[in-house]
Order: sequence, then structure tokens, then C-alpha cells
Amino acid sequence: MSTATRSKRTAVRIDDLLIAAEHNRARRRDAYKMAKAEERRIRRMKAAARRRAHFATIRRTARPALRTTLTVCGTVAFVVGVSLLLLGKPGGIELLSAAGAAWGLAAAIPKSTT
Repeated sequence: MSTATRSKRTAVRIDDLLIAAEHNRARRRDAYKMAKAEERRIRRMKAAARRRAHFATIRRTARPALRTTLTVCGTVAFVVGVSLLLLGKPGGIELLSAAGAAWGLAAAIPKSTT
């Protein structure tokens, strides 16, 4: 066998090895990109779950607190409004309507489902 034929076969074999190595590298790069994308997706899902849990806690505590606050504000407005009406001072009617509005809002807030 001549050296020209041998070097030609060696060159072809090296070219095949280089092409296979490039394909392998491209496959690994694609797998790496897919793994990174999956990692980002999982991180976003975990963050969303944390936010949902956090806001659920806020909703569970804020609703009863808001209902209580509106009820107390309505009661205070009612007592002051009645007092102003009995003393004959202006503003009693407005405070009575504010008390009714506060109580109405307190009644409209759904009860916590804990």
C-alpha cells in the first residue's frame, strides 16, 4: 500500500472523528441548554408557589382584621353620630351614613376559610 493511499484513508478517518466529535459536542450543548431551561422553569414554579403561599397567609389574616376594623370604625361613627344628633350639632347624619357604609363593607368581605 502506498503512503498516499494510507494518508488519504487516515485523513478521511480523522475527518469522520472530527465530525463525530462536533456532533457529540452539539448534542451535549443542547442537553445543557435544556437542563438550564428546566432549572429556570422549576425555579419560577417554586417562586410562584412561595408567592401563592405568602399571599394566602396574608388573605387569611387580613380579611378578619379588615372586617373587625370596619366594624369598629362603624360602631365609633355610629356612637359619635348619635351623640351629635342628640346634642343638636351638625354632622350627625353624615356619620350615621358613614357607619352604615362601614358596616356594609364589613358584611361584604367574605369570611376567611381557614
